[in-house]
Order: sequence, then structure tokens, then C-alpha cells
Amino acid sequence: MKEGTIIQAIGINDWENQTGGDFTNIPYEDSIIKISIAPPKHFTIQIYENKKLIHKFVSQPISFKNNGMVFMVIKWDEVSGITFRLEDKQIADSSKQNAIEITPVNLNVKQAWVYKEPNIKDKCSKWIEWRKENFPNPQSEIEKDEILKDKEEQVEELRDKIMALIDLYYSVFISNKRYLLSCIYSLLRALLFWPKTSNKRKIYKPLLIRIAGFENLPLPVYAIPSKLGIEKSDELVPHVMFENQIASIDFKDDRFDIMDIQEWLEQPIIVDTEKDVYKVKDLLFDSANSWGAHSDESVPFFLNRVKRIEVLSDEFLLNIIKNVTEVTIESGKFVLNKIERK
Repeated sequence: MKEGTIIQAIGINDWENQTGGDFTNIPYEDSIIKISIAPPKHFTIQIYENKKLIHKFVSQPISFKNNGMVFMVIKWDEVSGITFRLEDKQIADSSKQNAIEITPVNLNVKQAWVYKEPNIKDKCSKWIEWRKENFPNPQSEIEKDEILKDKEEQVEELRDKIMALIDLYYSVFISNKRYLLSCIYSLLRALLFWPKTSNKRKIYKPLLIRIAGFENLPLPVYAIPSKLGIEKSDELVPHVMFENQIASIDFKDDRFDIMDIQEWLEQPIIVDTEKDVYKVKDLLFDSANSWGAHSDESVPFFLNRVKRIEVLSDEFLLNIIKNVTEVTIESGKFVLNKIERK
């Protein structure tokens, strides 16, 4: 049996009155994952390879607190068979008769514009101060054999990179020219990635964050605050924090709050053990090193793990990079507009 992992958002509506039957079929390479509902509200999962039933899993009873959307994770391999998770809860098989309750997300999506929110400076104050401390107006000290760029030159460089990112966004995500992804990785790292330490002489001085520091500006986004108190995942199924990959400038729902883009980039997207946490900004750094600026021979373990996770036919990694690109473009335009209006 081949191993695999699928992640899908499913809609729950009037669960208590469901009569059973087929729920959904999900294609995965040359496999089909068939999911059905059996009274009293069990999920049955069947994995077929080349039309042959390979494994079957019947869950413990499940109840849903309300209607809404739920993330479902199904992992299978030869050793453990099928492992099933709904949101952050591991689902046992039918030998456990106690029902487990899941709370779907009841979305109330609305159009919005984060830059018109009245409290963005307050919400971003921690990172405004961080940028002010780490990236004040262009430094006067330079290394030997270096020439210091003036502020205007750096602003023009930001304008060029944002325009390049816009062109690449349409090429990669609209025209599906995936071979240009490496250029996006390199640009995102140059614009956004900062090192773990606050050493001002570190080589990484991200252009967008640096210029926002020059101008004492917030970089707000709508995003979902990280659930820091969750139970850590077992080794079989890494805890993929789907909600933390979502950030927006122009829409929000009841889960969203305003935060600085750096706060969002610091949020975890995969938690494997108590110590192994992979953040959005780690994804940018590793992607640029592996496929962008450096084209390294090896791929970091966590990045390889992210690459192998699929959301139906779309790569999980691609969806995250697309979202980061969107909010980076809007953040760059916001900073440039503020500078032009001074």
C-alpha cells in the first residue's frame, strides 16, 4: 500500500439528521479515498488503489456542535493503516464507543480593507517598535569596501521588487508558469525574511520590513491568531495549522484579527513535536535556499514534509506561497503610497 496524506475542508450541515450514505470521493494519484457516513454518525474511510480495496477505517461516533466548515486530515501507510483527524482532534476507530465532539468554524466572511481600520498602529505597535529599533533610518556605519545606498535609492529598489512580484504573481498563479516560482521565493526572502537574532549587522535585512522601519509604519493584515495551547501532534500525523497560512488585506471573518505581517509570519504552520515548530517565515527561507537564490543540493526536512502534503490537487506549499505573495504586494503598495504622500 502506498502512503499518502490528504487534507480537505468539508462542510457540515444538519449533521444530526444525516441518514448515512456516500459523503465524498477524493482522487489521490492512482488511489481513491471513499468517505461515507454510517449511523450512528460514524465516518467510514476506504482506500482503493487501482480499484482494489487496500484498507478500511470506521471511526468512533462523532458529533458536531454546529454547522460550518471542518478541516479533515487522512493519512495512510503500510504500518499504521489509516489515521484520521478532524480539526485538532485525533479520531479513534469504532472500538471506542464514546462520541467525540467537534466544533466547526461558522464563517461570516465579509469584504473589508485593513488599511481603513482605525486601530492598525495599536495592533502593530510591537512590531513597529521592533522595526524602529532594528531598522531605523539608513545606518551611517558600513563595512569596508561598501558604498551606502541612500534612502531614496532603497525606496526605488522596493518599488522595482514589488512590480516584479506583481508580474510574477500573474505568471505563476494565473498563467500557471510554475517554473518561475523560484523567482518568487527569492523575492519574498529579500522583502520579508529576518534572522532570529536582532543583530543589526546580520546579512538579512529584508527590504519591505526595513523601509517600513525607516518610515515608522505598520504592516497590518487580517489573520487568525495562533492557537498556542493546543495538544501537540503524534508522530504519524503532523499537526498542520491550516488557519495560520491564511492572511488577507481585503476580507475577514469572525475568526480574524488585525496583526502585523511579521506577527503572522512568526506563526507556526506545522508542529511535529514539543520542539519542532515550522513557521511561515521558515518556509520562505527554506524555499529560497532550496529552489530560489541558492538552489541547494538538499531540502530541509520540514520543507520536504510540507511539499508532500496535498489539498486535493493543489500543493499545500503553493497555496501558502500564493497567499504570502498577495499580502506582500499589498503591503509594499501601502508603504510606497505612504512615502509618496509625505
